[in-house]
Amino acid sequence: MDTTGLNARVLKAQEDGTEFEALVRDYRPYILSELRRNTGARFTDTSHDWYDTALLGFYEAVQKFNPARGNFLSFSRTIIRVRLADDFRRESRQNETTSWEDDSSERKSLLDTLAMDRYRAQEHDSAARLEIEQFVQELSEWNITLQDVYRDCPRHRKRRENVKQMVRLLLADEPIIQAIVTTLKLPLNEICARFGGSSSRKELEKSRRYIIACLVISLGEYDVLRGYIQ
Repeated sequence: MDTTGLNARVLKAQEDGTEFEALVRDYRPYILSELRRNTGARFTDTSHDWYDTALLGFYEAVQKFNPARGNFLSFSRTIIRVRLADDFRRESRQNETTSWEDDSSERKSLLDTLAMDRYRAQEHDSAARLEIEQFVQELSEWNITLQDVYRDCPRHRKRRENVKQMVRLLLADEPIIQAIVTTLKLPLNEICARFGGSSSRKELEKSRRYIIACLVISLGEYDVLRGYIQ
């Protein structure tokens, strides 16, 4: 699939409503397939309310898309999935029947607090699962697995801090980031020439896949995973 051509169309659709409508027409089968994949239902048309939710997710993905974060389909897949999950939770809460009338205000407050804590934990777990799925998929585009990232993760604190500092330097250098994202390669010689210093090429090579993983997380929509690399 020509992701470069699609990415260009998405950028145009951010400013051009006609192009967005054309994009929706061309990718309606994709939106429906994501709807079926996330709900398990056999949707074949656009008449269901959940299609509207998936379409809103697609629109949001178009508006937020940045080519530096990868290809559009991977990005939009995550946004659509999150929007559908939000809709399912909202619908589930609306369908629940409770009998708060007979409860004392103190019991109500306690139950409300417990329910909110549980809900927040579930939200965090759900978000983490979605992010990990997306993360694994993005890593596969680099021919990297989670096991690879684990193997390349620096074990010593000083070396790990050096690698994190290198990631910060790379993120601050837009030309080199664009080159990395475009080629899906880490130009170790160029990086050493520019930033050298405390990290030798040998050290960078040992941590190459971990560095790429950190860049993928930092450039993407990974609010939960980002907390693990800071």
